[in-house]
Amino acid sequence: MATPPDYNRIGAAFNIVDLLQQLVDGQQELQNSFQEVQEGQREISRRIIVLENDSIRSRNHQNLQPDPTAAVLLPLRNVTTGEPIPDCPISQDQIKRLTQAEANRILSALQLPLPAGINQKRDAVLQALT
Repeated sequence: MATPPDYNRIGAAFNIVDLLQQLVDGQQELQNSFQEVQEGQREISRRIIVLENDSIRSRNHQNLQPDPTAAVLLPLRNVTTGEPIPDCPISQDQIKRLTQAEANRILSALQLPLPAGINQKRDAVLQALT
């Protein structure tokens, strides 16, 4: 004669499956929450860098007031990394001599649009710095 099914064991097995699914769902929710926190931290960092750049722009603008040709400009920070932009021009003369690639690199680091012509790019860099 066949042994009848142990419904208690079968029920317990389904409970374990349900518990495992709840654990998997909970882990996914935690991962999503963690990603949201990380994205929030990145956005806060980006905003702080933008504020720092605004402060630097203000100082650069003040430096231009007495004699724009002799003014020393402070480098802005890369909006993504927060690091000073390498080889950022420190004078209007250096801005006037930027190559297209250099202007593109600086404007890209600031997440600004890239104008078409080299003179427009140089103007955009000057405007971004001051």
